[in-house]
Amino acid sequence: MKITKDTRLYGSLSFKAGNKGCEYFNEMFQQYKVDAIYRSFSVSNFYDAFTSMKTLKFSGIGVAMPFKVIACEYVDRLNLTAEKCGAINTILFEEDFTVGFNTDYLAAYRMLGIYNPENRRVHILGTGGLSKAYQAACRDKKIEFVILNRLTTDSVFNLTNEIVFNCTPLKLDVRNNIYVDCLTDTPTGYEFFLYQAREQFKLYTGYEIPIT
Repeated sequence: MKITKDTRLYGSLSFKAGNKGCEYFNEMFQQYKVDAIYRSFSVSNFYDAFTSMKTLKFSGIGVAMPFKVIACEYVDRLNLTAEKCGAINTILFEEDFTVGFNTDYLAAYRMLGIYNPENRRVHILGTGGLSKAYQAACRDKKIEFVILNRLTTDSVFNLTNEIVFNCTPLKLDVRNNIYVDCLTDTPTGYEFFLYQAREQFKLYTGYEIPIT
C-alpha cells in the first residue's frame, strides 16, 4: 500500500505499547483496502499525547492501560456504553470533536456468554478500565460479581470451582477454577483482544469483520 498525505492515521496510547494492535489493524487495513496505517505508542502523559494526535489529525486511537478511566475527562462526548462503564478504550476524532467508546464492554459481554453461560457469580480481578467494562457487562446480564483489588487479589488462590476474570497486568497461576486471563499473550486474552479489536475496526472503517 502506498502511503500518501491522505492516508488516515490510527494508533493506540498505553504506558507500555505492544505490537498486537499494529499487526492486526495494518493487516485488516490491507485486506479491506483501507488507506490507513496504525502504530502503537508508549506514553507517560496521556493528555499531551492525546492533544498531539488531535493536532496531527489522527482519525482514531485506542486507549490502553492505565489511561482508560482518565481519558474520559478529555473527550467531548461519551457514547452510552462508555458512560455505562466510566472508561473508554477507543476515541474517534471528528473534525474538532472527539467521542469516546468502549469496545471492551462488547468483548466482555461476549466472553461472559462463552465462559459463564449459566450466569453464575464471577470474580473480577482489578479495578481499572477493563474491570469496569466487565462490571458493566455483568450488571446488564444480571450476573453477581465480586471485585478483588490489589489488597485482596491473593484470595483468588483460595477459590475452587469459581469463574475468575483477570483484568490486571499480573501474571497469575490460578488453578481449580474457570480462569479467563485478559492479557493478550494468553489464549483467552488474545480471544478477548480479537473481539474488541473487531469492534474498533468497525468504528474506524465501517467494515464488520466476520467472527470465525
